[in-house]
Amino acid sequence: MASQLSGPLRSLLTAMNLGRNTNHPLGGWQVLMILYRDGSTTGEPMTIRYLVDHYNSDYLEPGEPLIDDDVLRPIVKVLVEQANLVAESTRKVRERMNSGKFHVIQSSVYRINAAGIEYLKAMQRVIDAENTVVASTKRITEYCQLVKTFQQYDSMSTTDMQLYEDFNRMLSAYDEVTQGLRKLDVDLHDISTDLAFDRLGDASLHLQTMLHEQAIPAYTQMIKQAALLRWLSLQEGFGEAVAISRQAKGNLDVAVAIGDESALESEREKTKAFVQRRLASMIQSFDPSTSAIQTSFDSIYLLYQTLNDASQLLAREYEHVRRQKIDLRALTDDIDQLITKASRLTVPHALPLHLPMDRLSRAEMAAVESLPRDQRADKMADLTSSVRADMLEAGTMEPVTRPVTEAVRNTVTAADNPEAAVDGDLAADEQAAIQEFAALTMTSRRVVDITHDLEFTTQLARDAVVALYPATQYVDPAGFGVFGRSVEEAAVTTDQPIQLHLQGELFAVTLPHGFRVTFQKEG
Repeated sequence: MASQLSGPLRSLLTAMNLGRNTNHPLGGWQVLMILYRDGSTTGEPMTIRYLVDHYNSDYLEPGEPLIDDDVLRPIVKVLVEQANLVAESTRKVRERMNSGKFHVIQSSVYRINAAGIEYLKAMQRVIDAENTVVASTKRITEYCQLVKTFQQYDSMSTTDMQLYEDFNRMLSAYDEVTQGLRKLDVDLHDISTDLAFDRLGDASLHLQTMLHEQAIPAYTQMIKQAALLRWLSLQEGFGEAVAISRQAKGNLDVAVAIGDESALESEREKTKAFVQRRLASMIQSFDPSTSAIQTSFDSIYLLYQTLNDASQLLAREYEHVRRQKIDLRALTDDIDQLITKASRLTVPHALPLHLPMDRLSRAEMAAVESLPRDQRADKMADLTSSVRADMLEAGTMEPVTRPVTEAVRNTVTAADNPEAAVDGDLAADEQAAIQEFAALTMTSRRVVDITHDLEFTTQLARDAVVALYPATQYVDPAGFGVFGRSVEEAAVTTDQPIQLHLQGELFAVTLPHGFRVTFQKEG
């Protein structure tokens, strides 16, 4: 083989099966390796035939069957069309025939793109993550400084690649900090679990150090940058500036060297989209809404919940230990006094017969007696089973005898009936309220005009005026009405507060403004 795969990397790639071929689970990976290693060093074009020959000669796994064109072509198609890790182009190439001579044919030529190269490196980083990703926030200062620097992006030079490189450094610092915070989140869960079994030991001290010296300061700094980052994401000119800086002095791309404007314009648009996409993803991490927290990959508020839980756990454990403290000197004195009296203590050789439930307290027995009759038997059965180990042998217990009491039957007569309530004349009260309402407030059959303080004798009339005032706050007041009449229009007319007083009451209802209401036409 051209390169040996480590055990963990082989297991990961086999599980992913890039290329979707069961007989060649590493086929997609090996094709990427051939294109990456030989694409820039060999003088032959990367055709299907070249890939097949080198795959069979250098990249076959032990026990893996030989691969042919028909098998490899679907694997490469997945890499090109679905995974977008390989670029395909059609061109004329010289191909060696079986006779040894060359002839010119038109064939597909393959080249690994930037995404494919990053995929090869990323898979190795996944395997090494346990050793490379640490719960560290060392780069958080660099991230915060870059975010502040970009607030003045319009004054930054775009004649070189410094702006583009600084943006990538900010993304790198942000990713490293969020990885460290996520690792710290896992570590806090682990240390919190250990704390449950090691009260006030090394676990609690380590948890306190992690919270106050690393985690909480890091979260505070990250949250402070949210507003600046959100402002930056709204600046359309920032993405344009980063795209221009990418193509400035120092860029060795062929399109820049030959001045291919079509390719450069396409690259600028992709760069702008990339900048907006990454900023939007970062902003979502600082969105406090429930939907954003549930969908964000690295929500700062989800991680903060872990800090809050850990702080509460630490406080509970300290409180628990404080309550559990004992005075060893007083305990020793009590034990010494008990030892001096040990010779005078007497324990009966045989316990007297007793009912099983006398082991319960009076409060427990009272709770049982207060239950309904159908639930009392079930509760007694549960209590009996729970204290079974502390009871005498059931066969030696005497049956419970209860005295018989004579039930007294009470005779009920008509004199025992309660007095019937007297209903008020609701129709007459409503009619009086309508008359007062019309006399005090209505200027016509449809218009109610409230312009000054009013004195009412019926509560229904006063409440009707109060119920009409909220209609002035709605565009469509048709949902409001009194005495069976719906409102058609409502508007505030004066800024003077209006007091509505009901005779016999010591207070008055105050409306903020005077208002006019027009009822809908009757009929």
